[in-house]
Amino acid sequence: MDTNPVFLKWAIEKVVKWGNQKETNNLFHIHGTTDRILPLKYVKCNTTIKDGGHFMTLNKADEINTILRQQL
Repeated sequence: MDTNPVFLKWAIEKVVKWGNQKETNNLFHIHGTTDRILPLKYVKCNTTIKDGGHFMTLNKADEINTILRQQL
């Protein structure tokens, strides 16, 4: 799935300039290993979804739901 370059530039700027100074302690971050929009090497996450991309909620829903059930 290709991303609109104008949107991508806007989104990256918003992430890079995000001014949040407060760390959230009750956050559980699930991240895909092949996310090209926000590559894994730039994030801190609790668990990964193998071959999950930025839209993995669509094609990896079963795996994500299993993790969410375990966390809840």
